[in-house]
Amino acid sequence: ERGLEEVHVRGGRSGEIAYMIDGLYIRNPIYGGIGNGTRLNLFALEEFDWQPGGFNAEYGDAMSAVSNFHTTFGKDKFRYRFKYETSMVGAELGNMYDELRGYNDYNIGFGGKVPLMNRIPFIDGVYWWMSGQFSDKQAYRVYDFDDKVYGDVLEDNIEQLVTPWDTVSGLRNFGFDRTADVFGKLNLNMLNNKLRINYSYWEVDAHRKGFNTRYLYWDDGQNEIFRDTYRHTLEINHTVSNKTFYTVRYSNFIQDQFI
Repeated sequence: ERGLEEVHVRGGRSGEIAYMIDGLYIRNPIYGGIGNGTRLNLFALEEFDWQPGGFNAEYGDAMSAVSNFHTTFGKDKFRYRFKYETSMVGAELGNMYDELRGYNDYNIGFGGKVPLMNRIPFIDGVYWWMSGQFSDKQAYRVYDFDDKVYGDVLEDNIEQLVTPWDTVSGLRNFGFDRTADVFGKLNLNMLNNKLRINYSYWEVDAHRKGFNTRYLYWDDGQNEIFRDTYRHTLEINHTVSNKTFYTVRYSNFIQDQFI
């Protein structure tokens, strides 16, 4: 998101990092790694674990590092969060770069406890959380061109090495990048919190038109990529005694890509 193309840990390749959400893999099985179609919104994150080596044998598919996102869950009191970022303030102040970039980012999250559910036998509480993020970049890239443009005097064009299709000076924007994702989670606590059942749903819709200098003067030659991600997760955690517990997880992760 910030211009980093790949992440390398301890000299390993980018595809050797295990990316997980709540202990289950989300790495693209074909292309490896994660991209804009695998973004989890800001307020869906409760905690982040990063292990650059020294991890257990259970992560046999990881060579360099293990990255695990722990998702947010509802609590006893209702809470909400909102965050908005934009580049348009700079545009209002006359910053042409910010105006062409046209960046707007919206984050929202809210959740709490379902009332009266603890009156049902064996149920201690039902909690819920929902969050989403929409990022709109009107320009995938903004570049500053020189002031040399093709003119009427042939001698000046030859001296300045200007070609007939070089008619742009100053700042120019290319492509766009729009990504929206939604996350929802439901927690059921039972038997004095000894049995916990969690279900979550996550969806991402990403549409990007990138930029390649090869097609600088042919905008229709720039690639457009669509990535749609869907993920259902069910987790059951049972505490049998003070020293014994077990966890069962199931996840269905689908990522469609079209270029």
